[in-house]
Amino acid sequence: MTNRLGDWFLLRPEIIALALFAALSADVAGGQTLYNGRLRVEYGPRGITAITDLADAPSRTHRLRADDFAITIGDQSYESEALDAPAKRTTRDGIVYRYRAGAFAIDVAYELKPGWRFVSKQLSITSALA
Repeated sequence: MTNRLGDWFLLRPEIIALALFAALSADVAGGQTLYNGRLRVEYGPRGITAITDLADAPSRTHRLRADDFAITIGDQSYESEALDAPAKRTTRDGIVYRYRAGAFAIDVAYELKPGWRFVSKQLSITSALA
């Protein structure tokens, strides 16, 4: 005896498409997303990976190959891609990545406030010894 409801459920193209979409979304969901109705900003392990302008019709997505920084403190230069992977934490309206660079901590803070049609990026440097 076969289960007619089960056969119907498993053979429906909509169910197959939904399952495929869920599998692909789970892979993308490894990152984080900020959304305010005007912009959707996607983040990966080291910063922004894509920005989608939802205010335009149709919406446009801009993909970034890298979201790096370079900074010199005294006579020592640091480039983000050469530093170890950062720690990541979320804030109310943003995401902060913390890099270790010698005796310093470099925070890269992204913020997306309600109504903004841009995302801000701010670098803060503190002594890691403190």
